[in-house]
Amino acid sequence: MSSTQGLPAGAQVAALTQKLYDADADLRYMSLNDLIALLNTNSSAYLAGDYHTCAKLVDGLLHTLNDTNGEVQNLTIKCLGPFVLKCDPNILAPLVHKIGTQVIDQAVDASVTAMALRTIVVSLPRPSAGLPRTQPVKDAYSAISRVLVPRLVGYIVIPLTEDHKQRPAPPKGLLQEDLDKGTDSNSIDILTEIGKCYGPMLQQPEIKALQQISMQLLESGKSGSIMKKKAVAAISALAHYFSDGLLSAVTSQVIEKLRNVHLTAVNRRLYFNLFAAIARSIPAKFGPHLKQVAPFVITALSQQEVDDQMADEDQQEDHNVHDDEMREAAILALDSFYTSSASDMHRFNKESLEALIRFLRYDPNMAVDDNEQMDDAADEEDFEGDEDFEQEDIADDEDDVSWKVRRCAAKALQTILFARGREYLDNAESYSRIARALVDRFKEREETVRVEVLQTTCFMVRESKEHDPDVDYSEYLNSREQFGSQQTLSRKRRRTDSGAKLSEAKFRRLTGSVSPAVQSPLPSGAPSNLAAAAPDIVRGSLKLALNSSPATKLVSVSLLKEVIAARQGGVNDQLKELFSLITTNLNSSTGASLQSSAAPSSSLHIETMQLLSQLSRTTSSQSLQPYIAETIPVLSKIGEGKSPQLAVEALKTAEQLVKALTPPRTGHQLNKTAATLTQILNLLVSIISNRTSDLLTRQQAIYVLGTMLGRTLSKDGSKLLTKGQRESSLRILSDACHNETTRYVAIKAVDAMSTQGPDGVVYPADWYKNLCVELGHQLRKQDRSLRGASLQALKTLLVDRSGTINLPDAVPVVDLLIPMLSSGDLHLVGPSVQTLGALIRDSATQLLSSEMIKSLCELLRSPTCASVVDQLSFFAECVGKNEAAPKLMQAMLRDVGIGGPSAVVGKVVGDLLTSSGGNAGVKVEDFLSELQTTDDDRRKCLALSVLGEYGLRAGSSSAVKPDLFLNYFDAQDPASEVPMAAAMALGRTAAGAGNIRSCVPVILSRVSKKSNRQNVALHSIKELLQHSEDVQDLSPFMQSMWDASVSTADDDKARTIGAECLSKIAEVEPQAYLQALQALLSNSNENTRLLSILALRDIFTYTDPSYNKYLRPIFISTIDTTLRDASPENRRNALNTFGAAIRGKPELTLPHLSELLPVVLDLTVEDPSLTREVSIGPFKQKVDDGLEARKAAYETIYSLLEASPTSLTHLLPSLFPRIVAGLEDDPTIRGLCIHMLVRLSGTQPEETSRWLDDVASRFEKIIATKLKETAVRTEVEKLEETKRTVVKTSMQVARKVGAGLASGGSSGSGTGSAMGGDAAVGVQVGQGGVGAKWVAFMEDMRREWAALVKEEEKAMRERGF
Repeated sequence: MSSTQGLPAGAQVAALTQKLYDADADLRYMSLNDLIALLNTNSSAYLAGDYHTCAKLVDGLLHTLNDTNGEVQNLTIKCLGPFVLKCDPNILAPLVHKIGTQVIDQAVDASVTAMALRTIVVSLPRPSAGLPRTQPVKDAYSAISRVLVPRLVGYIVIPLTEDHKQRPAPPKGLLQEDLDKGTDSNSIDILTEIGKCYGPMLQQPEIKALQQISMQLLESGKSGSIMKKKAVAAISALAHYFSDGLLSAVTSQVIEKLRNVHLTAVNRRLYFNLFAAIARSIPAKFGPHLKQVAPFVITALSQQEVDDQMADEDQQEDHNVHDDEMREAAILALDSFYTSSASDMHRFNKESLEALIRFLRYDPNMAVDDNEQMDDAADEEDFEGDEDFEQEDIADDEDDVSWKVRRCAAKALQTILFARGREYLDNAESYSRIARALVDRFKEREETVRVEVLQTTCFMVRESKEHDPDVDYSEYLNSREQFGSQQTLSRKRRRTDSGAKLSEAKFRRLTGSVSPAVQSPLPSGAPSNLAAAAPDIVRGSLKLALNSSPATKLVSVSLLKEVIAARQGGVNDQLKELFSLITTNLNSSTGASLQSSAAPSSSLHIETMQLLSQLSRTTSSQSLQPYIAETIPVLSKIGEGKSPQLAVEALKTAEQLVKALTPPRTGHQLNKTAATLTQILNLLVSIISNRTSDLLTRQQAIYVLGTMLGRTLSKDGSKLLTKGQRESSLRILSDACHNETTRYVAIKAVDAMSTQGPDGVVYPADWYKNLCVELGHQLRKQDRSLRGASLQALKTLLVDRSGTINLPDAVPVVDLLIPMLSSGDLHLVGPSVQTLGALIRDSATQLLSSEMIKSLCELLRSPTCASVVDQLSFFAECVGKNEAAPKLMQAMLRDVGIGGPSAVVGKVVGDLLTSSGGNAGVKVEDFLSELQTTDDDRRKCLALSVLGEYGLRAGSSSAVKPDLFLNYFDAQDPASEVPMAAAMALGRTAAGAGNIRSCVPVILSRVSKKSNRQNVALHSIKELLQHSEDVQDLSPFMQSMWDASVSTADDDKARTIGAECLSKIAEVEPQAYLQALQALLSNSNENTRLLSILALRDIFTYTDPSYNKYLRPIFISTIDTTLRDASPENRRNALNTFGAAIRGKPELTLPHLSELLPVVLDLTVEDPSLTREVSIGPFKQKVDDGLEARKAAYETIYSLLEASPTSLTHLLPSLFPRIVAGLEDDPTIRGLCIHMLVRLSGTQPEETSRWLDDVASRFEKIIATKLKETAVRTEVEKLEETKRTVVKTSMQVARKVGAGLASGGSSGSGTGSAMGGDAAVGVQVGQGGVGAKWVAFMEDMRREWAALVKEEEKAMRERGF
């Protein structure tokens, strides 16, 4: 470009145009290169108004397009892109016409014309949904509509209006030429791009014309296979813009073709591919047509057609490959139908399953009897472990493609299980048929089919296990039997300790404190069906894993792991074979795989170690002990290898082995166990002490060391390690706490050690002191996670495990903890108060400093103290046992008093008063006197709270009698809080004193009085029910309390407390009152129904697993009834109740989501009947009475997604449409849907990708939103923030979907470039189902929001994306 530098832009263009005619090809090439650079600068903008220059340049480009040099032609095509963006709009139509009609005589490539036209189409400005169509977009469409579309089809589609001259007829269409000659000039690609880029602007005659020529290409006998595939892609791109009439016409046209009995298998395959493509392209619109389309697909897969084919082949002695290709297409179409519109395929479930099972076994070349091959009830043929899968007795046919049919059948079977899984998995007969068919195909000779079969079996096993968002619910359901004897019918214990009981059960199983047993499956359902099929699956996968190709071994090991995880063991009979497999796999190619995590066998090593970990978690220690020792040497070799990924996995496996080998899980053969543990300990010490080891490996070794030390601190466990080994290990752990790179994980290891150790462990004094001080020093760090871990470790050592520390050593730790009380972080304040209480338990006189008391008083005065009231009570009890109680009592009464929440301060003061035994400097009589003499309501409330807590704690020895509080039930001031405090104090005192028979009638008499304060007495009933342990004394009054609570239904102020009382009554006597609570849901009074719904919410929230046996028979019907209530307000509260059930009763909720979630999804749909118009002055505004219910529905779905993402897998096809619809709803709902979309894009990338086009349409509307000029600043800021959120969400979704599809091996090319940096974020068209609309939206967004996109890309890189 040096020869034209310095010249005006017009002169430069003119000079470069002349050089396009030069005889030197190199000069022509360089001129084009300079021209591209010039067109990409702003200086070329003048071309938009210079028609003459543009016309000359068009002639020059046409000349080089017909160049003899292929590189010049390619650069000319590249130059057309920037040129059409800068040229005069009036030149576009002539340009397209000349290129379309020019005969490329010298072309090296016959598709040059099509490539040039395609470049023009994709480069021109295109319409965006929700945005106004600018003039450049209209000009571009005009050129395409007037010139390019007629040039493709060969006739004028849209005639000009009368005031224009009629255009001459175009020459024979480009696609018509391809149709006549049977060639592929790539003109069909132009049609596809027109549909993708300008589909929203195309008129129906144009869409119909393009569709018709595409169908002609598809049906032509001259068209090649590639051309036919392109025609299918073109029709699917146009399908987005089909009118309902055109879609019906196309469907009917193809169906009529399929009715022809003489239709060839090749054409049937094409039509099935077409239906599959349309179903993927427009699932919602095409779904209703499946009832006409699906029967033709299923007929092609019928047994009758197979028999007819076999008969023809017997006569012709030749296998027709086209029939197999047709069946492959039919199965792929079935897969697409279930993927896109599973609900519309419901009526064909039985036929579809039969067809897939049939063709899972389909192998016409096998030299076996037909009946054995195709009969669903055929006996299973055992196959030996050393069988060579490539040497079965088959016909020698290189053209055999039947394996593709079997592979597609296996994949489609997984899809149908994904879409309608519970219908098949919960049915014993269908489950048995599916499992039998899959296991039969473990002997498949074709590896790709075998792997697909194994993957489908893995999916079925995963979907069959108990739903468990955290751990298997069968764990703590089983553990409930173990701890159940310790529980009574005490409502108090069940209310206050239920969380502790549940945590204890889960903790013991998670940490390996009990040796697991095989879980008994439920009497029916998927887990029970899996239990019946598991032995065959394990035997078959073991044979494959022992002797097959690496890919098959990998999936077989994964399948074994899934079965063991789903059944929580159950493989004791196969332990010898399993450990033989484990040692063989870990020893194979160990040297190569340890050098690099990318070695081919590394994945097999990881899966094998995870299998060993799963075995260690779920199999009894006694059964494992004979086999563990042989795995330690190879694990040690892997752990010390150079691959961090393998080393970390080996250490995780070693941790599970340590848990299996140590008490309390095992107490047998400790001598052998000690030798094995010594080997593991040596491995850990070697890794930690080796400074060249990878940091992640060292950190994992430190954590495992903490686990080992904790497991060997008990009396029996101490025999497994020598004193020297233990002391040196403790020193290593202490040193790691001081190291900046390992301190966090070392502190977590200390916490794990103390958590898994017994209570009252005596550590070496100096080590213990230094550790506590070091943990205290970490509380000063800015890293919140480090502070939290340090505080948790201190709490576990001193509170949970009742550790002690000498007075001089405790002083610095206390000084470091005191500042945490005023940190304002409730996650740190609570544990700090508890830890301080444990430290001063035996030395309060010396350690209870003025600074500590001041910080505690400030905490009590803060409004957040209610969040840590239990910890404050623990602290008060610890101080009350020492002589320092008067000092703390005086400070609280003087510095806090009525300055804090009376209920909290009163509880803490009452606990201190009770635990001190009357030695706190004040007496109970002092508070009685204060109550009787003061006129200050706040002081009365405080005194009542103290006396109530004292009465509860002191019990029958209390000097406070319940009758005292009755005098304060009435107050002249309606806003006074004294009656409420008196009612709560009365209930607590009555429960503590055990004087129920005399107190309850008085309380009930207060409830029956018709006054404004009648419902205050209900608080007494609530406190009495919550804290009373004497259930028998309560029984005579239950019905009266029940009636009193039900009577609050119509009182908005008292309804909540009435519901709480109902829930507690039903918890105390479930057999009598749970059914009565359910009966209230049928009451004609909507307020009574609401009362029952609120009571159920409390039951689901607070009851422990032992209560589930009463809930299980009525659970589903109760939830369904509440969700279908006629009142919108009741439905809103019912959704909140369902959310409480998801969080509190997942073991009851998750197995029945298939029944309950559709009801919730229906509640996310806007109901027009609930929208009303209200007048506000001269203005009218619409009010949506159903909005709150919709918000609650989306919140429920979000809670479910948070609690158990995997439980929604088979319901995603129904869930995604509502998430997409929510993007256009209220801002709160939109925010929830955005969060769900981001989460699902990471966990379910393939399903998410299918909905990205719909998401793009909603996002485009949001970004295109314009406010009125009268909009206030707040509205502008909200809209701007919403647009920024959309941009950030789009970036995150695109990156996560791209990563998920790439890791999942999805089809489609260009994944690397799609994810490879700032140039493009996301995925390409066609990858995993991603459509053109999403890709176009991402491109537009990157241009319009470039700065924000760069900012978000940087943030994602920092977060590790």
